[in-house]
Amino acid sequence: MLSERQRLLRLDDKALTAECEVDLYKASGAGGQKRNKTSSAVRMRHLQSGLLVTAQASRSQADNRRLALRKLRTTIALDLRDTPREESVPRMAELIRKGPHGKNSKMRQELSYVETLAEILDVLEASEAGLAIAAEAIGVSTSSLGKLVKGDDRMMRRFAEMRRRHGRKPLL
Repeated sequence: MLSERQRLLRLDDKALTAECEVDLYKASGAGGQKRNKTSSAVRMRHLQSGLLVTAQASRSQADNRRLALRKLRTTIALDLRDTPREESVPRMAELIRKGPHGKNSKMRQELSYVETLAEILDVLEASEAGLAIAAEAIGVSTSSLGKLVKGDDRMMRRFAEMRRRHGRKPLL
């Protein structure tokens, strides 16, 4: 049986959009008159989870819709927690052993990468944000898990919040 996060991540674009409230608005900032006259910016709120994303990088509404959907999938993966699954451990360990990838790496954009990060966050949440406990559960060193967390800004923000919630000191 799929968890809610897995269900949402497997929906096609049309089905995921149907579960959202979509607002179009005029983006502010640089971009010329067209940007200020057309409603090309997109705000998507997933109704069930309340997760909100915006996209206004392009002057094209269609491009911004695609970007908003990709951002929503990433936010769903990284913000909705699930029970850690034992069958995911080898994939998590492999990603951690490879280490953090370069900031422009295509792999960082792939949903499978983000899903694996989400599963690592699930283990970290289950261990009450204990890095050493989570590393042991995954079968990797504490330092390699720490490097992965510190090497991805999205992961680091969520882990820092998790540590605050559990009354732990921030990572240095």
